[in-house]
This record gives sequence, C-alpha cells and structure tokens, in this order.
Amino acid sequence: LPNWSFSEDEQFVYDVVRKMSGEKGLNDVTLYGMPILLESDRIKFEHYSNLNMKICRTSYLDRTDTLVKEFRNAYFDLYNDFPSEEVFKGFDMMMFIGRSLNNYGKNFQYFIDTYESSLYQTAYKVQKIFTNADDSFKDIQYFQNEHLYILEFKDNHFIPN
Repeated sequence: LPNWSFSEDEQFVYDVVRKMSGEKGLNDVTLYGMPILLESDRIKFEHYSNLNMKICRTSYLDRTDTLVKEFRNAYFDLYNDFPSEEVFKGFDMMMFIGRSLNNYGKNFQYFIDTYESSLYQTAYKVQKIFTNADDSFKDIQYFQNEHLYILEFKDNHFIPN
C-alpha cells in the first residue's frame, strides 16, 4: 500500500486496511505500507496484528535502549518534559552534521557519502543524486539518506525487521 499523504489518502488507506482485514479469512496476509499506517488514528491495533503489517520508515526509536533512556532522563531533568520524536530527530541531525563538519571541515557535503552513522533513531547512509550520470561535483542535484527501516508488528509492537 504505497499511499502516504494524510490529506489525500487517509480515508482510502483506512478503507483498504479495513477491507483486507475483513476479507482475508484464514489466509496469511502481510501488508507493506508507508508511515501513514502507523501515524493514522483510524488504523487500530487489531489491523496491525491481523494483517501482519510491515511499515517502511526513515527512523525508529528503541525506547528500551539504555542510551535512549539516559537521553530521555537528561532531557526531562533539563526541560521538565519528555522529548518528542522531533527532539530525537533534531538531535540526530545536529550530531550527524556536527560530526561531519568535525571530520571533513566546511566542505563536508562532498564527503558526506563516505560517512555512515547510527544515532538514537536514525541511521545515515547518504548518497549523492546527480542530474547526469557524470560523477562531477557540479552535477549533484541533491543528497538522499538511503537507509530505511522496515518495522514489523511482532509481540504487540513494531520492531525493526
């Protein structure tokens, strides 16, 4: 189920999930989909388990990890609140950029595809996307993180596959 846009696709995605769940019978079904399956309030627990869902995401936060717990506690001590997913994303991005600057200097973007890093919720494996097949730096169109997590619903929660 490749749909991912809330504004345009949420009702369609929900309808497909509900119909698949109701009509699968005794057949084993695995539904692969985008983060909308995890983020939508309309899709319920029984859909996840009934359809053996696997969801493609760019990030995954293991809340049982010791480092994640330490970060949460330190954040709470400082701000008297728990960190949101955006806090972890922002921290990971700044650490990645900071380490890249430290390793390669102010022109780190030319070497960013040689550095891989796993942080709290994001792993970085950045690739250069070129406008032409030519590898010259002047033809870089943009950079893309090619690392993705496939989260599998197992034992009543999502874990990386």
